[in-house]
Amino acid sequence: MIVNENILLDKLNGITVDETMYVLSENRQTAKIRLGDIEFFVASKYNPVKEGAGFAREKYDDKKNILLYGLGFGYHVQALVSMLQPGQTLYVVECNLSLIKLAFAHTDIKTCLEDERVVFLGDDSFADVIPYLRDVLQQEDLHVVIFEPSLRSIPTSLLTLKDMLEAFYFSTKSMAHFEDFMHANHAFNIQQGYENGGEVLYHYFAGKPLIIVCAGPSLEQNGHELKQVGDKALILCVGRGANFLHSLGVQPDFYVETESQNVYGRNYGAVPGTNPLFMLSTASGGLAQYPGKKYLLFQKTNEDLLDKRFGVESGGSVSTVALSLAVLMGCSPVVYMGQDLCYWSDHTHAQDTRGYEKVKTARTVQGIHDETYYAPTNLYMYLKWIERYIEGKKQTQFINSTAKGAHIHGMAHKSLAEVLAGLSDCALIKEYRQKNNTIDGGGSVVPRH
Repeated sequence: MIVNENILLDKLNGITVDETMYVLSENRQTAKIRLGDIEFFVASKYNPVKEGAGFAREKYDDKKNILLYGLGFGYHVQALVSMLQPGQTLYVVECNLSLIKLAFAHTDIKTCLEDERVVFLGDDSFADVIPYLRDVLQQEDLHVVIFEPSLRSIPTSLLTLKDMLEAFYFSTKSMAHFEDFMHANHAFNIQQGYENGGEVLYHYFAGKPLIIVCAGPSLEQNGHELKQVGDKALILCVGRGANFLHSLGVQPDFYVETESQNVYGRNYGAVPGTNPLFMLSTASGGLAQYPGKKYLLFQKTNEDLLDKRFGVESGGSVSTVALSLAVLMGCSPVVYMGQDLCYWSDHTHAQDTRGYEKVKTARTVQGIHDETYYAPTNLYMYLKWIERYIEGKKQTQFINSTAKGAHIHGMAHKSLAEVLAGLSDCALIKEYRQKNNTIDGGGSVVPRH
């Protein structure tokens, strides 16, 4: 069933497909899409039926309802329909009208969409698509699938929808890749009896300044300024930045880690200190060899977390977990450093000697000083998550002191020197450090009361 068939057909009749952007293959069974300097096929130009069947086998689930974003040329849809069991419904959504028009003209997918087990919405109206998706997502026993070529080709008028779907796509893709590691890590870490770091730190430093040190290349430009922090602010360092800060002679108060694979040697091999390490419950069990006190962090969605006040929100990266942890601690202002969120350099992390291929992405972002940079999908996703997250945290002041990178809307952009000029030494921070012997003791969070 096509839910808006008459409206859709009127829209399709009213548009002309841009043949420079959508180039039909010689056999007219698929099309190449050109977005700037990016080119990709909607389906295999050699055997799209076989490719569609492979997609369906991989993505099919026996849940009562399946939501698929992405019609493409429809080969994967036809394969999914052939696998549906009695009582199952396949919901299909596609927002690229040019793709729909080409698929209707050159394949028999329209007949398939009229199957009573299929509910199809083809529309480019944000106001119509979002309420429809919201209704479908409320269905019980639902499995969500995304067809990546359609995701990449969502019209620019629906970038908010694209952000939402990309966040879901990449989080589930990453989860599937590391799922076995994460389950094993979670079980191992629980067995170690580590304390719940969210409960230990909950509002521990309410109203106290904290600097989150990320590991973007820009940290090489201003990381040395952290030597001037003194007792004015706490320093929370993401794992990948630990060795680099040590090389600068800077000792963070805490480390935070989310990697599901063992990164102990890479991230902490050169760090002599034993300050507390806060790690997601799904982080590598190999972190057990870290010599300092270790605490677990649980995502708010984790079933083992009984009190949601003590949970963090992931956002997909260690730097977003660190941001959520800072808010859980009650800190303000919360200051980012080294949070580039785009590619402006010839390497991807501070002191990282690995080069990267020229970024080819349809996404550009505004720089801190109004430059224009490329942001690959994962970094763009993190940027948008951060902006949405801080929008709901009006009680916290957020500052970006990253030397060079993407502009984060909702954060003030100041140099670290400017930030420190407005802060005074904090007695609580000084007391905490004295109790923890932060250079070579067995650091742990000592309750104030």
